[in-house]
Amino acid sequence: MLSDWLQNAWTTLFFYLIRPMWKWVLRRATGKCELLRITYEERKGAKRTLKIERSLKLSNVPYLHQLSKEEDVDILVAAEEVMRIKQIVPEVHMKYSLAIVGINLTNMIYQALVNGPLRTHFYNIAEKAPRIQDFHEVYCHVFWEFDKFWFDEEPVDIMQFGPMRDKFNRKLLHKLSKSQTILQSEFQKKE
Repeated sequence: MLSDWLQNAWTTLFFYLIRPMWKWVLRRATGKCELLRITYEERKGAKRTLKIERSLKLSNVPYLHQLSKEEDVDILVAAEEVMRIKQIVPEVHMKYSLAIVGINLTNMIYQALVNGPLRTHFYNIAEKAPRIQDFHEVYCHVFWEFDKFWFDEEPVDIMQFGPMRDKFNRKLLHKLSKSQTILQSEFQKKE
């Protein structure tokens, strides 16, 4: 009797409190819903399929819940509807976490400033002492360049971020080692 009560209490607690809170935390941290996390982070196969089915069965969205019960589903139509409901934009979700990249690039630029390589850029553009606005413009350029670099390199998944960041940092430092370097993108040039 007590074990049945505990099991029911735990099930209720898990499905109505812990799981939704955990999903919310993961969505905020990764920027991806549960289906995206499963799709991008799990290898293709039975394990991933079972996780997707479980996610659909536990969904609070009626359409998603119904998908797990149907046997004859047009996958393309279902995928488009799931993307609409979950507000998934493939061009955005295939990228990287902007927050993580932003923090890493800020640190990269700051270290280049403190250790000296970024001074070359400021010597070449500034008629007076650099301001915070100048740092922001460097940040915009570096982010722009990192975005192009990321897609040119075509990493397999987000787990390649560390090596890609290091490779990009070496490329940036090499560029800054040249005495005439100015970090400025086309969209930043003043007319």
